[in-house]
Amino acid sequence: MADPEHLATLKKGIDFWNRWRQESCISKVDLSGVNLSELSLGGINFSGVDLFEAVLLRVDLSEANLSRANLTGAQLLAADLSAANLSRANLTYAQLGAADLSEANCNRAIFHGADLSATDLSDANLSRAVLTEADLGVADLTDAILKRADLSKADLTGARLCRANLHDAIFEHTILDKADLRGANMPSTAIR
Repeated sequence: MADPEHLATLKKGIDFWNRWRQESCISKVDLSGVNLSELSLGGINFSGVDLFEAVLLRVDLSEANLSRANLTGAQLLAADLSAANLSRANLTYAQLGAADLSEANCNRAIFHGADLSATDLSDANLSRAVLTEADLGVADLTDAILKRADLSKADLTGARLCRANLHDAIFEHTILDKADLRGANMPSTAIR
């Protein structure tokens, strides 16, 4: 349950929120379960914020700082996360279908069991990301960096991986039916 004081601070606007985050010494910010659907929160500092099971449908989080945020079970369908910082964020079982994560920094992010179907991940940095059992059906991963990413048991049916950097990525029981791998540096261990 979201902390009422934290929610009240957020309602004062992005500039107020970002100043508060910079000046306060609160170590745990709790916005779990909050509904922020369709809000414009581009550039907000949600670094380390607990957004467990938050409802963020069609929200604008472009260029937001969500590093180390807890987005477990969050609903981010059709959200704009372009150029957002999601490094080390936890998005286990998050719903990200049709979201825009183009140019996002998802280095070491956890997407275990997440729905990333039809998501735009073009030019995203997914180095060392955990995408185990994730649904990436028809996702666009053109020019994405997936170095050392774990794609075990992920479903990449119909996904676009054109020119993707897959150096040392883990493909154990990964579904690649009809995936477009033109120009990708697919590890030979993935081709069985």
